[in-house]
Amino acid sequence: MLDFILWIVVLGLSLFFLVKSSDFFIEYAEKIGMFLGFPSFVIGIIILAVGTSLPELVSSVVAVIKGSSEIVMGNVLGSNIANILLVLGVISVMKKGFSLGSRCMKFDFALLFAVTVILLIASYNRSISFYEGSVLLFLVVVYIFHTNISEKPIIEEVETGVKDKNILKNTAILFASCYLIYISSDWTIKSVITLSELLLIPKEFIAITVVAFGTSLPELIVSFSAVKKGSSDMAIGNILGSCVFNTLAVVGVSALFGKLLVTDNLLNLAFPVLFLSVILLTINGLSGRISRLSGGIYIVIYFLFIIGLNFTR
Repeated sequence: MLDFILWIVVLGLSLFFLVKSSDFFIEYAEKIGMFLGFPSFVIGIIILAVGTSLPELVSSVVAVIKGSSEIVMGNVLGSNIANILLVLGVISVMKKGFSLGSRCMKFDFALLFAVTVILLIASYNRSISFYEGSVLLFLVVVYIFHTNISEKPIIEEVETGVKDKNILKNTAILFASCYLIYISSDWTIKSVITLSELLLIPKEFIAITVVAFGTSLPELIVSFSAVKKGSSDMAIGNILGSCVFNTLAVVGVSALFGKLLVTDNLLNLAFPVLFLSVILLTINGLSGRISRLSGGIYIVIYFLFIIGLNFTR
């Protein structure tokens, strides 16, 4: 019992430091990018897109290196489900619903649906190979290129602020945050493996619940802040971008380090729930609004999903 409590604490602390170190990485990567004169697109899209999904990315790579690749798919599917059902659900209920502006184009919702289908096809043989991971990474490049063309004129209208010229301090903090990201990711995976052994449950179960929730906290904070300030487009864009990046880049990069295992529980329960989530989000996107009722339905589906996991493990 004492070991169980100890490793729960380790997991909680590891996730906390993983999220906080990723926040520092985003902040100081932006400052360095501004100092070096990077285009606003690079700062606003690439750095932030990588940064908000950094916890999933690094912890997934560490999981593959440690021979627990089934954690990767559990983390990615769980994070996408939590982003859509939990993050948007909570925000919709707390804000009594919010509207989606003109910038939430049909393409973005169609893209999320398409990459989810692609991931299912790649997972059908119970694994993701190096070749399939390379294809997913190629699609990331296409996605970034399309975003650059379609959004660059809008992004460039926003000034990023005054340059911070203390490049040495910023660089030191950036490298320190990278090191902390690796250490916290390493302990996150260690705690997941140990807890799964202590509880005699599959590792992907902890990954798809606790780890996925923990690594989705940045999206929750960023999206809630955006909606609170009246930027609902930014909130939904953050969720869509994070889900697409998780599906393509996190899985793609992780597959370069070894074959990713996909368990029956993920195929039989997680994928159907993810598809349902994407379809509901697409319907709300086309209607131009996520209502408080829709948010409540999202939350109910999420908790039914968690309950379902307990019956299938």
